[in-house]
Formats: sequence, structure tokens, C-alpha cells
Amino acid sequence: MKQVGLLKKSKIKDTRPMATEASSEQAAERQREEDAEFRLFQQPQVVAILGASSNPDRYAYKAFQMLKEFGHSIIAVNPKLILLDGIQTTPSLKDIKEHVQTVTVYVSASISTGLKEDLINLQPDRIIFNPGSENAPLQLDLKNAGIEVIEACTLVLLKTEQF
Repeated sequence: MKQVGLLKKSKIKDTRPMATEASSEQAAERQREEDAEFRLFQQPQVVAILGASSNPDRYAYKAFQMLKEFGHSIIAVNPKLILLDGIQTTPSLKDIKEHVQTVTVYVSASISTGLKEDLINLQPDRIIFNPGSENAPLQLDLKNAGIEVIEACTLVLLKTEQF
């Protein structure tokens, strides 16, 4: 059986020319084009961001931006916001009238506990509890109601194509 690619690294001399700034820019442009093509094949979802924020330093805002970039339809849920980057927000989960595939949670357990019935009545396909928003008793109740529950970072899921 022929073995390929098992040469020791020390015996292989790389004779390729050094990457130039122009070729690095071309590679970056190719990567952006590939990323854009990949996003075209992803199925956009209706995503509710529970605890949406207008503060660019908050992860809820970063998720809002990245979800938009990936082409998802976003429902920003926050009773204290009216607009988020020009998009009308929703004061509560009760006000959502369309089917939501994913709810991504950016509120503390003390807040999400009081939203148990609203989350169950919304019947999303899944709920993502981002770091810092975990709520084991609520998560168990949601699972028992037939809702998929995961503890993960929405940003990481999007970047690693697992969203």
C-alpha cells in the first residue's frame, strides 16, 4: 500500500514564494466571498433576542448585529427599548404573533423565571441560554414542555456554523 504525505517535516523545503500583502488581501477577499456564499445556503430563522440591548459593548447587541449579518429575522425583546438600530422592538414575549424558531436569552435567571409561561406559550423550536443566563429549573420546565433547550453562546454558534 502506498503511503502519501508521511515525509518528515525537516526534510521538506518550502519553495513557495513568501505571501505578499496583495495575496493576503486576495485571500481575505476570497474568504469573505466564501462566507457570503455559505450564508446564502443557511436557512434564515425568526430569532427572538430576550434582553436585547442598544449598548454595543453588550453581548446581546453583538448577537443582534451578527444575526442580522447572517440574514436572520430578528425580534428584539426589551420593555425599555422602542427602537434598536432602526428596528422596532417588542416589549414582551406575549406580543410576538409569529412562529419563532429560536429564542436566545440574555437576561438573568431572576428575570427569566418570571417569563416561564410566556416562553412555554410562545413554543419556539429551541431556546439558547447564553453564558450568565442559565436557569436550571426553568430549563427543565421548558424541556418538559417539549422545547429544545441548550446552554451555548449564540455568537460562537454563529461563527462555527452550528446555529
